Amino acid sequence: MATSHGWREEDIATLAAASRDDYYKSFKKTEGPDLHKVIDACLQFDRIVNATEPMREISRRAKEALKRIGQESAINARRVMKYGVRVDAEAASSTQSSPDDPAASGQAYAQD
Repeated sequence: MATSHGWREEDIATLAAASRDDYYKSFKKTEGPDLHKVIDACLQFDRIVNATEPMREISRRAKEALKRIGQESAINARRVMKYGVRVDAEAASSTQSSPDDPAASGQAYAQD
């Protein structure tokens, strides 16, 4: 879906039903150019004038997952800004990532 930009009603229904945590996990495990494609695919519905409620829900949940990622560290807060997600700087700098968290080393969410 993210690479073809093809959306069937079943795809939209599945993504709209996915939890915020599902989006978070998906974003955290996806790397490189694929990460940008996945995020952009979820957020593209914000650019559709007549988007349906399920489409808007996909964008909402994706943004909430990005906000959660941004709160993990100051660098991630800066990374999610390019997707229009603002994170409280104090929340981002006070949250500590675990040493086992790939984001702590910049491995998982390294998009520039």
